[in-house]
Amino acid sequence: MDSMTKAFEEAAMFLPQKFRAVAQTLSPEKKRSARELRLRAGRSFSVFVNGAEEELLRDVTAEDLSDVLELATESSLHCARTSVAQGFVTVRGGHRVGLCGSVVKSADGVFGMRELSSVSIRIAKEIKGISDSVYGEVMKKGSFRNTLIVAPPGCGKTTLLRDLVRSLSNEGVRISLVDERGEIAAKYRGVPQLDVGRCTDMLDGVDKARGSMMLLRTMTPDVIAMDEISDAADCRAVKSIFGCGTGILATAHGKNLSELVRRDTYRELFDMKIFECAVTLGKDGDGFLKMVENV
Repeated sequence: MDSMTKAFEEAAMFLPQKFRAVAQTLSPEKKRSARELRLRAGRSFSVFVNGAEEELLRDVTAEDLSDVLELATESSLHCARTSVAQGFVTVRGGHRVGLCGSVVKSADGVFGMRELSSVSIRIAKEIKGISDSVYGEVMKKGSFRNTLIVAPPGCGKTTLLRDLVRSLSNEGVRISLVDERGEIAAKYRGVPQLDVGRCTDMLDGVDKARGSMMLLRTMTPDVIAMDEISDAADCRAVKSIFGCGTGILATAHGKNLSELVRRDTYRELFDMKIFECAVTLGKDGDGFLKMVENV
């Protein structure tokens, strides 16, 4: 079984049986290309494949969504409370179960979710070699360049980040990975389920700002890698890493580099010239595109 099909099969295991059975009827090509499985209460179960949703089954109930969450949390919703409060649960294999419903706040100030209305299972894709075409720009003449991967949601930022980490690490670059949501390495009992290379140290379950400072103090990395810098705290962490002379490999949501530069959140990072290289991902009718720019 190829890795793309294996990822689909793993993600489908978090569906209730009747939906899992329908998912198994998809063609091998659709299984390899599928990016997401989604259930909406009172509506339908669908697969996102080839840039569009394909309806597979109707009459999804609220109980069906609760069953997905129970499978995702291994029947221990209390233990996954913090993750659920953020609107997602990362499951074995690095797949992410996104939650949508009514947000509530408990007496102790912790946010939670009830009355689920939608659940999405984003399928983690490990595609070894996807970074080969940009590796020479990131690691130029034997020297790592601080790199930002920019793309809209669903265009493969995390997949590219993971493969760059793997490639750099296997060449002897010591990388510390802040895997906040557990999607990049997908550790299980301390062992990464996805290949992030031989010289990579991983820290998960902690926000990027706190995690990067912990790694700087304890692991003396050549490079710190992180997914989706998105707010002021993340940007402060990037500035602190830069100030310590450690390399940075990160991703951010955006259509392109010029759009990102205009946002207040990121402007200081570019004014400080922290990033030397940007890889922009997009999609056309024939698949994913990569564009490398000097920053």
